[in-house]
Amino acid sequence: AALFGAGYDYTYLYPGVQKVVQAAGRVIRSQSDRGVVMLIDDRFAEHKVRQLFPAWWRPETSTA
Repeated sequence: AALFGAGYDYTYLYPGVQKVVQAAGRVIRSQSDRGVVMLIDDRFAEHKVRQLFPAWWRPETSTA
């Protein structure tokens, strides 16, 4: 990762998280809306990824 600096983050991570947040916005359109967005991938549990989520999200982790 150090070899390429933040290239991966700017190329894949940030745009990917932005698309996830935009997709979640299709479920929750206003302050009175309620919905559940399930992100089914271990990468979404990583601190580096979770810190990019909006502050108003309340992420919970569940295992089956």
